[in-house]
Amino acid sequence: MFLYGAIVIFCCVLYGASAVLCKYALQRELPQRASWKQKARAAIRNKFWLAGWLAGAIANLIIIEIQSLADITLVYPLLNFAYVFTLILGYLFLQEILSREQWIGVITAISGTVILLFVSDPSTGHETYLFPLGVVTGLSLIAIIALVAGALRDERPIHEIYFATCAGIAFGNVEIFLKVNTNLIASQLGYFSITSWESLSAFISLWPVLFIVVFSLIGFIFMQIALAHGDVSVSVPLVIITQRPVTLLAGYGVFGEEFPAIKIIGIGAMLLSILFITVATIRKGAAAKPAEAVN
Repeated sequence: MFLYGAIVIFCCVLYGASAVLCKYALQRELPQRASWKQKARAAIRNKFWLAGWLAGAIANLIIIEIQSLADITLVYPLLNFAYVFTLILGYLFLQEILSREQWIGVITAISGTVILLFVSDPSTGHETYLFPLGVVTGLSLIAIIALVAGALRDERPIHEIYFATCAGIAFGNVEIFLKVNTNLIASQLGYFSITSWESLSAFISLWPVLFIVVFSLIGFIFMQIALAHGDVSVSVPLVIITQRPVTLLAGYGVFGEEFPAIKIIGIGAMLLSILFITVATIRKGAAAKPAEAVN
């Protein structure tokens, strides 16, 4: 597990660097009073913004390869560490202040990561059970429809909670069907590799890719709606927290992945860390708003 874990943690560093580089470019390098078209043109010429997107793209390709080899109930909880790296890099390079509660969340995430690295067998789920897959997909769609209906009926200004939850459910399904696709390719070809043209050709031709595209679009749309309605400090952590139960449920029911005690403890610590960080970030944002109003 140490090799897979080290590679995923490296991807977390890339994701964190991607977020910080893009934020640095958008907030400090680009003209703030320009139109969105001018900002877009300036962004695609900005070396920091381009480097951020390149780092994210490299991480995505590596994760596609790793999740085809290891359980998604290990790979994606470890990816939560990317959120921690974003906080740490923001603290080091953007002078963003972290509260005591956020530091507690960071330490908890590190503890969970270390525990997961000691899982003895990282690859237990290579089968795909279609009936449970249909159940998870159907329940996900029903939940998304119910959340949208709830948002339309709820008069309170909390729509970002509804829509961020929808995005998290959709992105969780993207992770599930990504694993389904690579499992099918491995069963047909005997292997899957992101560097193999034969694998890539099979990847875009098999039926799960349709679900990957559909749920990616659903997640992207609801994510943008959530960000338009509320703070990123609320929406992004809520998406992450919602994704995990969806992926974990599929790992157990769809792929038959094993859950030894050490794995459950590590995953629990990772989820607890994101909860700590989310609550702390929301509180810090709420405390900052009255101060801004006074100024």
